[in-house]
Amino acid sequence: MIVLRRIERPHARVAAVDGALRVLLRRHERPGRPAFWALPGEPIGPGEPVEEGVRRLLRRAGLASVPAGPAVRRIVASRVESGEVVRHDDRLVLVALPDGGHEPPGGFRWWPLHGVGELAEPVYPTGLASLLRGHL
Repeated sequence: MIVLRRIERPHARVAAVDGALRVLLRRHERPGRPAFWALPGEPIGPGEPVEEGVRRLLRRAGLASVPAGPAVRRIVASRVESGEVVRHDDRLVLVALPDGGHEPPGGFRWWPLHGVGELAEPVYPTGLASLLRGHL
């Protein structure tokens, strides 16, 4: 039996994929914890439209002028290092850049979609390449 310990605020997440089938990831580092890579995400405030969170996130990732697709809701429960189970309520938005990716700001990096499973540090969501191939 899984006991839910914490519920994260809803997040907008951007899955930006360029014409070379690279995905934009952001590296996360926290003191005392292992680093990991994830799709860029931005918390959505109470009552805030998902689209507003997506626009804010696109600006941070340097993609302000790129049109975004519709949001797909994903709810995932995962166990974190402390042993607690966290429920992530994500609105995943696909952004296609057919002409190739831009130079991302600090903390962001383009990775070949077929190679994200080979990174030395964890990548979230797990199974990212399969998840995105289903939407491309």
